[in-house]
Amino acid sequence: MRRYFAWALGAMALFSSCQMYDNLPVGDDKPALYLTKEMGKLNDLLIGNEHGWGLVLLPGSYQYGGINIAFKFHKGGAVESFSEDLDYVVNSSYRIYNTAGIRLTFDTRNPALGRYAEPRNTLLQGLEGDFEFTFGKVSANQDTIELVGAYSRNKMQLVRLKEDAQSYINKIKDIRNAVYGKALATTTIGGEQVKMSVFGLIRQLQVKVGSAEERLIPIHFSTEGIEVIAPEDLIDDRDAKQGKVGQIGTELLRRIKIQKEGDSYHAVTPSGQKVEIQSTAYDFTKYKVRTFFYEYWCGDAVRDVMNRINGVKYQSGPNEGQDSIVGDVVNDAYYTSPLNEFAYFGRTDGGDHKISLRRSSSWLSYFLDFAPASDDPSQIYIRKFVQNGDDWRYNRNAMQRMVNAFADNSPYKVSVEHYNGNDEYRITSVANEKFWMSMSGFYDPGHSIDDMPVYLNGHKF
Repeated sequence: MRRYFAWALGAMALFSSCQMYDNLPVGDDKPALYLTKEMGKLNDLLIGNEHGWGLVLLPGSYQYGGINIAFKFHKGGAVESFSEDLDYVVNSSYRIYNTAGIRLTFDTRNPALGRYAEPRNTLLQGLEGDFEFTFGKVSANQDTIELVGAYSRNKMQLVRLKEDAQSYINKIKDIRNAVYGKALATTTIGGEQVKMSVFGLIRQLQVKVGSAEERLIPIHFSTEGIEVIAPEDLIDDRDAKQGKVGQIGTELLRRIKIQKEGDSYHAVTPSGQKVEIQSTAYDFTKYKVRTFFYEYWCGDAVRDVMNRINGVKYQSGPNEGQDSIVGDVVNDAYYTSPLNEFAYFGRTDGGDHKISLRRSSSWLSYFLDFAPASDDPSQIYIRKFVQNGDDWRYNRNAMQRMVNAFADNSPYKVSVEHYNGNDEYRITSVANEKFWMSMSGFYDPGHSIDDMPVYLNGHKF
């Protein structure tokens, strides 16, 4: 095996040595010629496999799990990219060059990689993805090529595909769709009772072991199931030393197989136990709802958050009309208008799932992920992902408190009552019964506000 990035450092050391002019390599051993040859060999290796190469992209500190991307490299620097997150093939270019090591860079617009690295989609540091990599070791059989992210410094691998890249990605999509936003029935792993929920957007497996608090384990999907990114895969030595990333009882959880049986799927634990994949009737990853924060249409705890965001006015006296509670909005340098008292949850017309609030005429959106609890499909967990677009920066003070409140009060119970021929929906925090909101029924993306009425005590709004 070879470490290609070491040759550039070796070349620098060579030229700086005291024997620089006496013992220079000659012929094919010259560093420049050697590196050029090695870059040619790597390029030939990449384009030599007709099926392409698979990569599990690991952005940031594994807070987004791993994303599957397949590449077909062609002569002349062209590359086709297939992503589990995209429904189309990305055609762009790539380049192999030497700078402190031999690097692979995707040097024209490539959304398959760039959507995880663009600064505008940021929480200060963005998703911390890579579009440039340093080559590491090539396996003896040349089926794997080690890469190190130029930005994240995460270790990744290009893996030689044995089937067409598009077919490979489609199989992963089938597995992901089978468990996306779903839960696994309670099972036993490592001698412990385990409940698991699958967050497909943030690619985390939520695990509840016995009576302990839920914790998130980073995952990626494969052609066979859910693959846990375990301690030895982590770049952070502190996490690796804890040994708890995939540890459940006496067992290190590495994968959950997902198998098709007829028209449905089931999960299989490491011990071979068959586990039911559970859906929910309240699937926020497929449908959207309208929720209200108006007085009487929500709980006191929700109103408290709204009051602190927008400020409550004195009704009389010398301070009439002034804020009695200083809200976050007054600290916003760009907007001072209040946050409107309604929101959308769930899958949007654009295909994402998130929360969207409105402030004056401006919509504010923040990506959320949803999954039901094991054995209780009416109980829904909400996890934060990342904000959407420039509006976050301009409205962050108003937005942040409300989004945090929704996430902090997770999980929720969805309930429905039938009154005068209408369905009256409510979503209530399991831990805080005062944090509840009236909401509409569940609608497919594409419905307008007027098509999503909210009912309460026989009243329609």
